[in-house]
Amino acid sequence: QASQKTYQLQPGKTTLSVPLSNTPDKGLAMTKTYTFTRSQYDIQLNQSVKNRGQQPWRGGFYQQISRRDVPSTTQQVRSFNGASLSSPSNPYQKITYKNLSKESINQTISKGWIAMQQPYFLAAWIPSTTEPLHYFSHVDRNNDSEHPVYIVGYVSSQQTLKSGASSSFLSRLYVGPEVASNLKPL
Repeated sequence: QASQKTYQLQPGKTTLSVPLSNTPDKGLAMTKTYTFTRSQYDIQLNQSVKNRGQQPWRGGFYQQISRRDVPSTTQQVRSFNGASLSSPSNPYQKITYKNLSKESINQTISKGWIAMQQPYFLAAWIPSTTEPLHYFSHVDRNNDSEHPVYIVGYVSSQQTLKSGASSSFLSRLYVGPEVASNLKPL
């Protein structure tokens, strides 16, 4: 739920925060706060959870991107269409849809990121933690075997929150053009 119906970045302001939360009487209270910055393509996401229940809660934070591989009707020259993964040992690994169909991503990485690329644009999740995260992929062929949905993402290690305890996870979502000057700081 949002606390208001519309949000607008006001003149003279550089950021806009949009909190979305559930309001349980007991159980897991969650808030996702998206912070947008004027003239930038990256969105900060702060996820926070609080255990309002009586029993311990066990789980992890995750982000994922899904994309259907629909062949282009135009010829793309020197353009990549697929997933990419970054780790300290391999800062930019391109993974084609064909390779994702053959072998899933299954790696634990510290200081990495994951993305889906198409000609000239990309969507990427960039975690702000140095904690090792499990990076994964999955191919969903249930609805359309000719054009499956490819899913890439990461999940944090499982944690246990006792009653009354809370935790949070900070990351960035970049959705925009593949412009090196925009991506390098991220």
